[in-house]
Amino acid sequence: MNRLQLYNELHKKIGNTNLLPLRNIPIENNNTIYCKYEFENPSGSHYDRVYYRLYRYYEIEKQRIQPGITPIIENTSGCAGTACAYIGKELGYETHIVAPGNLPKNRFSNILKYTPNLYCTHDAEYVLGTQKLLKEILYKDHNKKSKDDPTRLFCLNHSQIVESVFAMEDCGKEIISDLSKKDKGIDYFVSAVGNGTSMLGVGNILRKKWRSQIVAFDPVEAPVVHHLKEGVNKFKEYEEHELYGIGAWGIQFPFINLDYIDETYTVAPRDWEHALRLLIEKEGLFVGHTSAASLAVALKIAKTVKNINILILLYDSIKNY
Repeated sequence: MNRLQLYNELHKKIGNTNLLPLRNIPIENNNTIYCKYEFENPSGSHYDRVYYRLYRYYEIEKQRIQPGITPIIENTSGCAGTACAYIGKELGYETHIVAPGNLPKNRFSNILKYTPNLYCTHDAEYVLGTQKLLKEILYKDHNKKSKDDPTRLFCLNHSQIVESVFAMEDCGKEIISDLSKKDKGIDYFVSAVGNGTSMLGVGNILRKKWRSQIVAFDPVEAPVVHHLKEGVNKFKEYEEHELYGIGAWGIQFPFINLDYIDETYTVAPRDWEHALRLLIEKEGLFVGHTSAASLAVALKIAKTVKNINILILLYDSIKNY
């Protein structure tokens, strides 16, 4: 099988996840909440879309990496690392993953299914710590090898490249295709904000089609986007939280477009914990904390509007927690 055939076969496994309305959770004012089941992707999250696109871009389009020769490195708060390692293994790449040391053990276990090369920071350093460790590893490796050496570690850098946004635009196109068949649209898209690529990618497509409102949320312990929107810097006051993958401070993410966000919310643990119980007990959806936080925000919005459609992404499985 040639490389294009291999990529095409892998692509068949990714995306085309279910889009279904909640059926059993009470929703006020005749509103409907639609859920995009991104946990159905092979490694368990929307990041399979992103890393499929990145590997294909760098190997097929740019010819900057080679299977079996170029080792790949990436930093993560969990799901991205699992997807990077999974896609890399499927395509014949050696992968190295850098992660915060205070993640749930299940996240480490999921990464280790696909690669033994996992490096962890000290517990309290979160994403800033992974960036520091990633740079140290790259520096040591690159110091030993010439710029033309194909065995130099290559960082996919998913949070800084627009291909990640394009990958999530594909998710938005699926949503439009599914709902157009039912003659429905999305009025509000509720999005967690990590590096901004999911919010921007899906939101771009929905806004062009239906002028959907984009609602962003942060953990109450680290309301990064909320404060950026207000033009204040309170990063030193932020605390650790359990909505892994969002609420990361001190890093410039080029795809967090503040002008693009119509409204921001913060979510407290009691809110997402309650929403998680509803998803599990009422809908049988065993999803992660950030998915539950998305529902918590959607339920708050439903109290203020009538007869509208709200979209949330079920980013990953509870198996990551």
